[in-house]
Amino acid sequence: MTAHAITLQLPDSLYERFKRRADEASRSIEAEVLDAMAQAAPETEELPPDLADALTQLEVFEDEALWKLANSHLSLEESTELEELHLKRQSVGVTPREKARTAFLVGQYERAMVLRAHATRVLKERGHDVSCLLQEP
Repeated sequence: MTAHAITLQLPDSLYERFKRRADEASRSIEAEVLDAMAQAAPETEELPPDLADALTQLEVFEDEALWKLANSHLSLEESTELEELHLKRQSVGVTPREKARTAFLVGQYERAMVLRAHATRVLKERGHDVSCLLQEP
């Protein structure tokens, strides 16, 4: 495998976070940054085919559709149900059916997050200011 050297200028706070993580794991900062980058940019082949197709199609979406997708969230009902299932799992446990429902909802959440992230990337590449999407609610 060919490796390429790059130089990054990290803000102090971000550098300190990577340094702390590296120290806790007895690893180099470079290894921590590389892991973070690999997780942030998964290979398309690692994604389920339907999700990989959806991501590819984002490139041709109109900006309005991308903004809508980038701002989307799980419904309040699904979010509440997922939180209740997590709390129940921690306190008394869940049935196999509830475990399957939790897995489904987590999968929906993860899919939505990947789509939101990629929609945000496309908007940024098109020159839009996406800073409002990067702030915590």
